[in-house]
Amino acid sequence: MPKLYVRNTDRGALDRMIAAHDGELWLDLPRDEEDQEEYYRALNTAMLLSDWADELPDARICERYSVGPGDVYGMVESVNWLLHASGELSRMFATAFYPRVREYETCMKNGIRRELLPLVRLRGIGRVRARRLFNNGITSPEAVLAAGFDQITKLIGHGIAEQVFAQLEKTVKKPAPSPGEDNMAGQSTLSRFR
Repeated sequence: MPKLYVRNTDRGALDRMIAAHDGELWLDLPRDEEDQEEYYRALNTAMLLSDWADELPDARICERYSVGPGDVYGMVESVNWLLHASGELSRMFATAFYPRVREYETCMKNGIRRELLPLVRLRGIGRVRARRLFNNGITSPEAVLAAGFDQITKLIGHGIAEQVFAQLEKTVKKPAPSPGEDNMAGQSTLSRFR
């Protein structure tokens, strides 16, 4: 995938990142100066993607890495393609990794931490609305239902709240009728007498 360029002013932050995550990085800093440049570029790209998935605002990412919003979008799209391909390969050859790779793909696509996964699966809920709900103690679709329409409307707006509740009402199963209850309530009058 394409990698960010590294400015001389970036080297200090990259060296601090290497020191802070010494045992976690798969590859050590190469000794050859030409290979070091490629290593720093890959690390700088990984840091941008990490900031994106940690929900850093777009403007802050653009400022920190001296890129435009289109560059961030391009990086995210490239890594999403790689994650999707990795997911398909893991589904075929390493099934234990498949669910995690899919989670990472969703997180990267939406620019969210894993804690927001249940909320962004709702149509109309992206990273900003999901974070707003989560910060107000609403962490799942069930919690959305429990909070009620009025509370959710205050947090995400009337139109989106209507869409979300319409989705949730379709997924909530209606309870089976109790013994002795009219089991024909949903049928037309003619079919009751056949």
